[in-house]
Amino acid sequence: MSDIQVILSDDCSTENYQEHVDKFKAKLNILQLKTDHNTGNPTNARELGASHATGIYLAFMDHDDWLLPDGLQKWCSFVKENNYPEYVICGFRQCDMAGNTEFEKYGCLDFLHGKFFKLEEFYRRSDMHFKPDIFHKEDTWLLAQANCNCIKYNIEPRFTDFCTYVWHNNEASLSHKIDAAERNGDHRVTIERMETNMMIEYEIYFKFFDEGSMPYPVARTWFIRTLINTYFDVELNHDCFEVLKPMLKDYLKAIKSRLGMNNEMILAFAGGNGGFIYHDQLHEFMEMHEELHIYEDFPLFLNILTE
Repeated sequence: MSDIQVILSDDCSTENYQEHVDKFKAKLNILQLKTDHNTGNPTNARELGASHATGIYLAFMDHDDWLLPDGLQKWCSFVKENNYPEYVICGFRQCDMAGNTEFEKYGCLDFLHGKFFKLEEFYRRSDMHFKPDIFHKEDTWLLAQANCNCIKYNIEPRFTDFCTYVWHNNEASLSHKIDAAERNGDHRVTIERMETNMMIEYEIYFKFFDEGSMPYPVARTWFIRTLINTYFDVELNHDCFEVLKPMLKDYLKAIKSRLGMNNEMILAFAGGNGGFIYHDQLHEFMEMHEELHIYEDFPLFLNILTE
């Protein structure tokens, strides 16, 4: 365990955790850091911790999650046997409040759990960062950079068939509170989440495509997939659709101009009215969305945004 650097990055927490840290200081290489102020989200604390990392690999953990007892041992054997790959994606397990396993997930790039980045050769070479002071999709922001840099630098993520990380399905967590607010009809949450999604598209995916780091077939699959997911997220009769419409119009216009496509071409690629889309080029990245049913209102959705 002496080869493992543990960085505790404190976002000015009010919890009394020092006595627990003191118990392990003799056994672990622990570095304690503290942000200047509490932001209510993990991005600044993670960014501070990553800037002080000195190991070969970098991974992130939330304060209420944990690693499986044999997870790191299995991971160490895996990276040695596979010549220390730049990006390792382990499975993760979700547990309820009582610690009971709800599910296990493998080969997924949509969550930060169980991701190991080679610190110098991938994370810092790619200049990856969390975006400060965002409250939605902070993990997605970082993983979007990882996805694009895998394409740019021809890095193939290596997937394990074992879990290392346990995600505690904590009902008191920030993500649960946000999800609950959205389910209860708080349209501000939906609007803020969609605004962050669009920010990720413009500042990361469009940037990589415009600089030539993302091939056209991959970009086409990605942008149309995002458009379809947006259609599912924001139903036409949703109260916040009118608020989001100007932003979504700009996004559709940006897609069309970059890809040289019109509504008919987008529908044809997506499978058309009642058809299916299969994400071939990004099937590893899109594990949760390989096949999406296109409901009959999707053409109407495109037409409304084209008006």
